[in-house]
Amino acid sequence: MVNSIDGTTLQRLLKGGMLNLENSKELVNSLNVFPVPDGDTGTNMSLTIKSAVEQALTVNDNNVSKVMDAASLGSLMGARGNSGVILSQLFRGFAEGVKGYEQLTSTALAEGFRHAARVAYHAVMKPVEGTILTVAKDMSLKASKYIKSTDLIMNIIESILEEGERSLKRTPELLPQLKAAGVVDAGGKGLLIFLEGMVLTAKGQLDPDMAIEDIKSIAAAGKIIATEDIEFGYCTEFMIESDASNVAKLREKLYSMGDSLIVVGDQGVIKVHVHTDHPGEALEFAMSFGGIRNIKIDNMRYQHEEILRSEIEKVSDEQNTEDKALEEPTEYGIIAVASGDGLERVFKDLGVNVVIKGGQTMNPSTEDFIKAIDSINAKQLLIFPNNKNIVLAAEQAQKLSDKQVYVIKTKTIPQGISALLSFDPEAIIEENLDAIESAISNLRAGQVTYAVRDTELNGIDIKKDEIIGMSESDILTNGVELNPTAALLVDKLMFDDSTIISVIYGFDTPEEEAQELADLLESKYPDHDVVLIDGGQPVYYYLISID
Repeated sequence: MVNSIDGTTLQRLLKGGMLNLENSKELVNSLNVFPVPDGDTGTNMSLTIKSAVEQALTVNDNNVSKVMDAASLGSLMGARGNSGVILSQLFRGFAEGVKGYEQLTSTALAEGFRHAARVAYHAVMKPVEGTILTVAKDMSLKASKYIKSTDLIMNIIESILEEGERSLKRTPELLPQLKAAGVVDAGGKGLLIFLEGMVLTAKGQLDPDMAIEDIKSIAAAGKIIATEDIEFGYCTEFMIESDASNVAKLREKLYSMGDSLIVVGDQGVIKVHVHTDHPGEALEFAMSFGGIRNIKIDNMRYQHEEILRSEIEKVSDEQNTEDKALEEPTEYGIIAVASGDGLERVFKDLGVNVVIKGGQTMNPSTEDFIKAIDSINAKQLLIFPNNKNIVLAAEQAQKLSDKQVYVIKTKTIPQGISALLSFDPEAIIEENLDAIESAISNLRAGQVTYAVRDTELNGIDIKKDEIIGMSESDILTNGVELNPTAALLVDKLMFDDSTIISVIYGFDTPEEEAQELADLLESKYPDHDVVLIDGGQPVYYYLISID
């Protein structure tokens, strides 16, 4: 053992920490406050650290400051989810603290931890105690006691880690949600597992090379696109200058012309989206209700052939970017996050330029957003994260981009759809932001999934494998049958003046069962329009919205 750590040793320790977290990520995932199958903190932290280590290993200099600068950059670009973004800020702060140090001494270590906690706290708009932030802060206070210490450096790190363990055990006392769920903070646990891996590596109890063949971030898996049987060939969108009272008549007629129908009205304008083989007939019928504008018709069969062709040709991203740069920029570009073939189609149909595959349990990285931003040649870009755990990564990309980027803080898929339906490509940005905010505020959304463990929340006794209905951070309903539980959730979400019930059914929900729910809701709420959409999303049987 020695009193300092050089850059090469630090690289090896980082690899050990990464391996330890990768091996324990499911444990961290399981520390979910809610008993639902969407725990992803461990996965997000593991992927973020993999990106940090990949970048750190590119440094061919035995200099701690340079290694940490590289790790900071890697974590920044690879940050996924709220936990990953906060972790990247801890890396960034630590790198600032050890700036100029060739070796990691006790003083450098104390400065690194102090800066790490400070930067991470400042990165969060409303810091919450009882989280990874608290654990980092308590470890930084412990580290400050070792400034200019002559103790062995790994002994100091072990002492800091022990303080972190004590801090983690206190998190349920600081955060009632953790105490109610009987868990400690997942982010704090992930951080300690990472540091534990570094200590085990230093002691020779963990070989970071024994189970790692390639220390690189997991690349996006390639996929084969099969020929799709597109029943209705033209994606048709337009706006009608007409009173919202005509929505029902329009919906009834257009429903007979195709599928994927969405008709919504507000403030003298009705927005229509439909897949049909006869767009001309749809437009002609719509004109009987008022003037039409913002007409957009896409041949989906042709688009699908183009997708297949591009997969075969493998046109490089760099060439595509160069080509786009030569084109005249459009006024708006739109990026949205969604998971499920059906949802991806819905967002594309609503005018989204780039749909980033992701959502709960599969959070995109900051770099994913930056690549999407760079791929669109537009004066102004709007990002719809559609998940509260993805907002921070989107905002981090916004800060790194030199383009005019707006992050719309949509926390659910229904919010994203409602926001895009209110978007007008001919309006100025201020008008669009106001319209989007209004659309989101007039919406109530919920999700239906299943419980992964027994628990009690909000006075509700929940058994493993039961169906549960959620809204925001609350579990509102539970039961043994899917549709009755979903219908009860709709009852809980219903509010005066609402007119539309949207039901997006997931990959694990048979179409027949989804249709049965739609029929049930139509009979129960005859004054409401019930819209059924095949989303194909994982995790959630239904995504439901009332507006």
